[in-house]
Amino acid sequence: MSCWCNKSEIKRIDLAVNIDLRKCIGCSICASVCPSRAITIVNGKAHVDKRRCVECGVCISRCPNYAISIGVKNMKIVVATTKGGLEDNVSPVFGRCQTFTIVDVEGKEIKNSEIVPNSYAGAMSGAGIQAGQFAVSKGANVVIAGNYGPNVSTVFSQANVEMIPAQGKVDDVIKKYLNRELKATTQATAQPQIKFGMGQGMGGGMGMGRGMMYQPVPQPFMPMQMPKEQAKQMLKQQINGLEQQLKQMKKRLEELGG
Repeated sequence: MSCWCNKSEIKRIDLAVNIDLRKCIGCSICASVCPSRAITIVNGKAHVDKRRCVECGVCISRCPNYAISIGVKNMKIVVATTKGGLEDNVSPVFGRCQTFTIVDVEGKEIKNSEIVPNSYAGAMSGAGIQAGQFAVSKGANVVIAGNYGPNVSTVFSQANVEMIPAQGKVDDVIKKYLNRELKATTQATAQPQIKFGMGQGMGGGMGMGRGMMYQPVPQPFMPMQMPKEQAKQMLKQQINGLEQQLKQMKKRLEELGG
């Protein structure tokens, strides 16, 4: 069956297929006629993988319950940044970036942007997981950063969030993404260093439990491939995070009378 519309025109104005789950009866007709296999039936309802959808419109014409429509694509993009904002540069890391710039996009137009501090940048551990979960909770469809560690990439993969590795000014990078000039990744682009820690603290753990226990210091993600300037920026951010942790430790030590 031929498309009901001009496919090249759909691409030009960047439309998206949407399914009204209240009307969907799970008949799977749309899934069977989808040429890009972008539609699957999950828990009795049709779902569209918008990364695979080519917006051909065949499913719309075949749906017996008129549950499928097409309209302007809206998305939320969460960008890892340092100071934040559209004029800032994309952070080389996601989990320990200093801020998130959250951008609302309609079609190919940026409608709104918001700067949110990353409260997990100085976390003792699990920064990537927590930062990833935060982005998902904000409704992110797409995330942009220089690199992604294995933990945060797992979070995004499970939540079906598209990961775009990129560098440069935020505004320019988003426009490149919207023009389909950037490729997504489905796996980590950075790997953690080998972790070293002091397991039992002072005294070797052989006394009466009075030895000081040490929290393991989170290891930074080391990029597999990264330009010199981007690597320097990443290291500066990691130093800042470690300095924040040191302040917390000193404060706690003073509270304990040390």
